[in-house]
Amino acid sequence: MSSQQLHRKYQESLADKVVQLRQAFDVLCDEDVPIERVAQLHLLLHRLAGSAGTYGFAELSRQARALEEPWHQWLAQDETVRPPAYQVCVQQGVDFAAFLDALRQTAAQQT
Repeated sequence: MSSQQLHRKYQESLADKVVQLRQAFDVLCDEDVPIERVAQLHLLLHRLAGSAGTYGFAELSRQARALEEPWHQWLAQDETVRPPAYQVCVQQGVDFAAFLDALRQTAAQQT
């Protein structure tokens, strides 16, 4: 497969990533969310930040890293002082929605 074909295949996969991210994020807006769910969203964002950059989507990579970082910090905090996950969810709501829109638009572009 050529690099252009790999790029296009990755670009098309972004639509599925939107669904996965939306589902993972929505769960975090509940009051009592298990830490495993936060870790799942963090991992999805982390992987996307790396893979998007690798495939030439630098802005998507930057956005994913910006969204990932608060979750990384949240996971690193002691659970006795960590705020509820929904607070981070609320803080990221607008940026997360914009990121998902950017992913959808990128997935839909013809290259």
